[in-house]
Amino acid sequence: MEIVAGVMQRPSLRLPCPAAWNLGPHLAIGVSAKVGRSWDKMEKVAVPELAVPITPIDDGPTLPREAEDIEDWQMLRRVVA
Repeated sequence: MEIVAGVMQRPSLRLPCPAAWNLGPHLAIGVSAKVGRSWDKMEKVAVPELAVPITPIDDGPTLPREAEDIEDWQMLRRVVA
């Protein structure tokens, strides 16, 4: 759970924050967790504190990944150009 919580809370380089917001250079979103044997019996558990500071990762450019999206993206480029 510590690894998953750390990855989920990691700031994204795709989401920069203005310095005036005092949130750090990139947006990081906290998480909560629940566990249980079935959906109706879930109980909230504490998310482990991270032992080391979270550093942003470059998760690549925001580009379409599916063939249909790429075709739409190319059509949009032709219309805008």
